Amino acid sequence: MSDEGPWHLDADVTATKHNQLWRNHLLAWALLRHPDSKYAMGTFTVVHHPEDTRCRDVIEGYRDLLRDESTFASFGIGEIVNLWKPLTGQWIQEFERRYVLLDESEAAM
Repeated sequence: MSDEGPWHLDADVTATKHNQLWRNHLLAWALLRHPDSKYAMGTFTVVHHPEDTRCRDVIEGYRDLLRDESTFASFGIGEIVNLWKPLTGQWIQEFERRYVLLDESEAAM
């Protein structure tokens, strides 16, 4: 990881659509680079709904601003639910119904 940060030097990280991602990522990166940091590694991770295409497009646009993706990751919430299912109890199915399966979530309202 370079001292200049993970962004391309000419990246417009302050553009409205990427600004919040950049600020959150900057905080994570700064925690890693601080002289008194107790962290050897870390990743700023964005979790989004797979049907939120606008969010997915913004994330992909943000990735284009990066020259090093080692401190950035993004996942669809369904991916996380599927990873947790074997490790958790019944609550993960309720979580999935509420936050991933939109048809079932909207029917419950």
